[in-house]
Amino acid sequence: MFHTPEHSSQNVWFLCYSTNFVKENHVTFFISILEILTSGKQYLIRNKASDTYIQRALHEDKSLNPKSVISIPPGVQAHLWTIEKDGEFYVLKAKGAPAFAKDHLVFVSLLKESNIDVKWRITAVPQSGRNDFLIESPNKHGGWVLPTGEPYTQSEQSTVLSPKSALDHHSL
Repeated sequence: MFHTPEHSSQNVWFLCYSTNFVKENHVTFFISILEILTSGKQYLIRNKASDTYIQRALHEDKSLNPKSVISIPPGVQAHLWTIEKDGEFYVLKAKGAPAFAKDHLVFVSLLKESNIDVKWRITAVPQSGRNDFLIESPNKHGGWVLPTGEPYTQSEQSTVLSPKSALDHHSL
């Protein structure tokens, strides 16, 4: 039912969303992890509802400008993410570039010495299922959301519903 990376021994992340988590036409990402999250390992990130993976844009310019993090259509070979633990937070890297939020959109940075916050909180949401997590900002004031289920949509960082209050209404 899901695509596995060529490196089949790697953990696979799944992003799923449900209409019960919609707020202002944005859909909150939930991650299901098949195995325990291990720092330094590689994972695929997938939106289960639309069966699309989340990664860096397929075609990027050659500049050092930030690169978009988008959903890709089914059938396109997905790229792996590296997840590194940094204290109580995580750094999510696509092709070695860390993910960060800018102007409420999710990008990756190619600059080594940039003054951006690349840390994310990965919060367990056990009420929604085994090994389900949210990707949130360190202060929990926003998290990864997808404004539509359409391919090539850029991931956003936006206010997310409290997992508890959202799950009280409907279960995944």
